[in-house]
Amino acid sequence: MQNALDRAYHLRDHYKEEAARVKNELMQKQRALDCLERDHRQCGEVICRHEREAVDLRHRLDCAEGEVQRLKYLQRSEDPNVRVPLLDAQRELRLKQTEVDSLLEEKRQLEEHVRRLTLGRSGEHYAARVHEGAVPRPPSVAHVEEGGEELTRAQHVIQVLRTELQDMRQQLQNERCRNEGTLDEAIQQRNGLQGVNTSLREELEGLKEMCCSQNRTIDELRDTLLQRAPVTHHEHYALVRRCEKLKEEIERCQTRGGDSVNKAHELEKQAIQQQLLVLRADGEETNTLLLKTRADVADMREYISTLETELDLTRKAKTLLEEELTAAKEKLQYATEQNKEAEQVIVNFNRRLQDQFSTIQVQKAQLDLLQQEATRASVAITPSKAAPVDSRPEGGNGDKETKNGMPPETPGVAETTMATQHKEAQAVRETVQAVPEENVKSQVEDRGKTHKTEGEVPQFPQQLSAAHAAIDQLSAERSAQAERVAELTAAVARLESSADAPERVVEALSAELRETQDRLRQAEEEASQLAQRIGSSEGIRESAVATRSAEASLAVRLSSALKTLEQLAEERETLARGSAAEDSKGTSPRGLRQELQVFRTHT
Repeated sequence: MQNALDRAYHLRDHYKEEAARVKNELMQKQRALDCLERDHRQCGEVICRHEREAVDLRHRLDCAEGEVQRLKYLQRSEDPNVRVPLLDAQRELRLKQTEVDSLLEEKRQLEEHVRRLTLGRSGEHYAARVHEGAVPRPPSVAHVEEGGEELTRAQHVIQVLRTELQDMRQQLQNERCRNEGTLDEAIQQRNGLQGVNTSLREELEGLKEMCCSQNRTIDELRDTLLQRAPVTHHEHYALVRRCEKLKEEIERCQTRGGDSVNKAHELEKQAIQQQLLVLRADGEETNTLLLKTRADVADMREYISTLETELDLTRKAKTLLEEELTAAKEKLQYATEQNKEAEQVIVNFNRRLQDQFSTIQVQKAQLDLLQQEATRASVAITPSKAAPVDSRPEGGNGDKETKNGMPPETPGVAETTMATQHKEAQAVRETVQAVPEENVKSQVEDRGKTHKTEGEVPQFPQQLSAAHAAIDQLSAERSAQAERVAELTAAVARLESSADAPERVVEALSAELRETQDRLRQAEEEASQLAQRIGSSEGIRESAVATRSAEASLAVRLSSALKTLEQLAEERETLARGSAAEDSKGTSPRGLRQELQVFRTHT
């Protein structure tokens, strides 16, 4: 019951938090909607201003076209009194062109501003839609949809205006090309007309000179006629005929001059038209080539930018791979060093074991030799003692043998055997003392070589405790996450079973459930990795402890073997001294046998 109440309180707190979060997101949506409305108003103002500027541009374009038509009409007019200076027309055309360029620059800036505004609105609209994917629909959804529709309409209007501006730009470019072509034609026509005018002036001057000369001849003839006597009818008729011939010749000269001028004009006109056609074709080709080159340059710039981004990404990936490679090399080097150290420790330990086993075998062999010599000495002593005992009942024979030199030889043999045994015991003692010194030296060298491993062994308990603490913490987090998953699954099941539950809340809870499941899975993976690391560290620690225990047991065995060897040497010395004393005193072999049995029991 208490758990159910706690769960209910927890769900109530969770729903309160969700309500507060939804309210905050609703306020944010409202603020974003206000920003969108403000941007929409600004876009509407920009669009209106742009439309006004487009109307102004159209008006200016119409004025420019009218001015061009007027200039064309003035150029085509044949009245010599109606002449407009072409320099002024060119200056006005340049001014118009600068105005058109400035207007185009302003139009481009306006398009850039509109593009930035549309990008900002699209980004905010996308962010608003992303937020709406995890939050339930606010009450003012219709208002938001109306704002979105108005925004789409505004974007459509902007797109239409952009296309119109592009068309106007193309028209202005075409008009500019046509005006430049007409201006070139007018300049060429003017130059041709100036040449024709000069030629006509020369011909006119020649005709004037001819007229003057003819007038002079007429005056001379008139003077001569006045000075002469009255002419007859026949002479008058001849003079009239001559005047008519002269007039006909003058008319023929005039007609010839007019025909030649007209032919020259027509030829020049045809040549100018052909040149204009060629220039127009060349201009169109250059324009198409220019557009193609601009498109190719834009494509190449985009391709270069993409290549630069790909190069940066590859460089970053290369640096990351190099870092990972260096880290892996360092880990591999550290692992190889540790393996080498462990192998060296194992080799040293095996060498020490082999040396110790060899020393133990040598000592066992020496001990066997000593035992065999002791048995031989005891066997040699017992017959020498038994001979006088058996010869006493016979009386004279034994005394004769002792007198012949046998009893005096046994003490010398005993002394020699005792000396040899004493020397052997001294050698055994020296070897026993030398072996521990060698063992101590080898142990010191091995400890000096394995100082790192023995220094690292005490760190294993701390690492194990830290790892166990981390595992406990991860298990606690995993249990908490499991409880959280159980609560979320129960809440999701309850909300899915209830028909009044909002879909947004169910989606949010399911997303949170997936996130908690992912975190739980990550915690389990980390726990498994830590368990593997702990297992490996425990194996290392167990191997180190096993080596240390083996070394300790080996040291104990060696110390016990050394103690037994020292005891054997001491007992051998006491035995040798006792045998010498018994030989000197002439003790019975029964006591020697008892001492030998005691020695064997001790060994």
